[in-house]
Amino acid sequence: VYEGDLLPERYHNQLIHAEAGPGITHAYLKTKDGAGFSVQKINMLARTTDPWHRPSDVNVAPDGSVFSADWYDPGVGGNWAGDPYKGRIFRLTTAGGRYVIETPDYTSAQSCTEALKSPNIATRYKAWSKLNSLGIEAENALRELWSHENPIYRARALWLLSKIKGKELVYIEEALQDANPDMRVVAIRAARQSQSDNLVDILKTAVTDSDPQVRREILIAL
Repeated sequence: VYEGDLLPERYHNQLIHAEAGPGITHAYLKTKDGAGFSVQKINMLARTTDPWHRPSDVNVAPDGSVFSADWYDPGVGGNWAGDPYKGRIFRLTTAGGRYVIETPDYTSAQSCTEALKSPNIATRYKAWSKLNSLGIEAENALRELWSHENPIYRARALWLLSKIKGKELVYIEEALQDANPDMRVVAIRAARQSQSDNLVDILKTAVTDSDPQVRREILIAL
């Protein structure tokens, strides 16, 4: 999922998938459709004259650009590799975009919440691990992020707040009343992880939710 803001807005919070067979890196632009989603598939990076182009994986860099690993091989499937030596990495970015990143700071709860905003998975993992280890000491910094206008940042904060010992239900119940249905979905998923003994009681409070995406999540939880 592309959670950066460097690429054009239509890619924000959308799915990116490398497909080695046809040699295409696709973006799947999703829109909510009842309890599920509909998608529009578009080519982000496709081979033209080089049949060896085999994108095998994608990842988002700290600056928001996208790296696509090119296996680069004449064939695919059946564990067959025609060339074990060649390979390439492509970087997808805006026109003229230079690759410049800053070293993340993981020394405090406040700096870790800043690192938690990163579109890069490894950066977020390190920040998440530090914040989770801090427990209650990270609550104030996480509450500040929980009040952010960006729903992705809010969801990341909620996952951690719902794991603070003794505060799990406080934040799950608060999120179940949130105006954004996506936050209510996260609350149900968080409850599944930390509140198995109380899960049915929690779901009873949300079962009449007006949003079909939330009701879908309740059915999955049950």
